[in-house]
Amino acid sequence: MQKGNMYLGGNVNFFQDNFNRQDTASNFNAGESVNKSNFFSGTLNYGYMVRTNLALGTLFRYNFSEQSYRTDNTVSSSFWPKENIGKYHGYALGVFARKYWPLGESMFAFYIQASASYGLGTYSSRQMYLENNSGEYTYRNTSRKEEILTLKMTPGLVYFINEHFGAECSMGNVTYTTTKARYFYEELQTGASSGSNLRANFSVSAFYIGLNYYFGRNY
Repeated sequence: MQKGNMYLGGNVNFFQDNFNRQDTASNFNAGESVNKSNFFSGTLNYGYMVRTNLALGTLFRYNFSEQSYRTDNTVSSSFWPKENIGKYHGYALGVFARKYWPLGESMFAFYIQASASYGLGTYSSRQMYLENNSGEYTYRNTSRKEEILTLKMTPGLVYFINEHFGAECSMGNVTYTTTKARYFYEELQTGASSGSNLRANFSVSAFYIGLNYYFGRNY
């Protein structure tokens, strides 16, 4: 890929997890519990080749996740929810640098991408409690709002289908994040936190597939 070429595309990641648990009557929380979670992440990229096989660009990322917990346990408690449903929405803008290494005369190329992004996220949760064996349900709403700065290093492989299209997959990442969060109960702020994290992730949650359109690419 020559200097002056451009590309536009994106990648996605999705996974789902379901877990059922059956507790016996001898346990405190006897009954069946059902846990479900869904996760989706999508990124749009625009890159410009500043020199042969080296691109600089911008990105936009959207993350969504949903978790639900339900139980028909025989114990009623104002501390143990009968149901808990949580949702997260996150948005981020960033910049990146990507270096390609063509694999011989093949249509494949290995790449490493370094990116920096700033994002905002909101997590909201609604819990349902059965109070004191009275048969009456109460609901509690909590939320978290956060600001996230992310530095990420991602290796990947791209296959050039033809002159203009390239299909790619990333194979994990090494990520450093700093987070500032505020916590709310029924719209009243109850606390705040800040922290940082360094993580190497090569699980299914870090596996992305994508497609890019290359403008004027030369072999």
